[in-house]
Amino acid sequence: MPKMTFIEPNGTRHEVDAPLGLSVLEVAHKHGLDLEGACEGSLACSTCHVIVEPEWFDVLNEASEDEEDMLDLAFGLTKTSRLGCQIIISEELDGLAVRLPGGTNSGHALTYRRGALRGRRGPHPPPGNRRASPLAGAAPPVLRW
Repeated sequence: MPKMTFIEPNGTRHEVDAPLGLSVLEVAHKHGLDLEGACEGSLACSTCHVIVEPEWFDVLNEASEDEEDMLDLAFGLTKTSRLGCQIIISEELDGLAVRLPGGTNSGHALTYRRGALRGRRGPHPPPGNRRASPLAGAAPPVLRW
């Protein structure tokens, strides 16, 4: 069975079994790794964005125009970015290595992967470091047409 490696933003490496015919997204989910896939692999988002290690990029099939359109929305886009749902494991990809970017763009909000922000979880600062908004308590603006 082919193997592949997922590299987290903090450098932690996970070498896992990658069954033939599954997508990189499905392999990540099978092993409980943090790769979102909000559209469940239907090529309708960019939350399964991965960064393919340079030595593997030319081994992959070329990205479709639809995939490239979705990649335009990805957080942290690089020259070797691909969508995990579009990379299908084959014998030729035995040893494939991909990096998980520091966050995703789900279309609603930018979210960060665990550990991507200097060891903190999530995009928000710790509760003790929050500052009140200068607009807190201010009356809402009056809109006139």
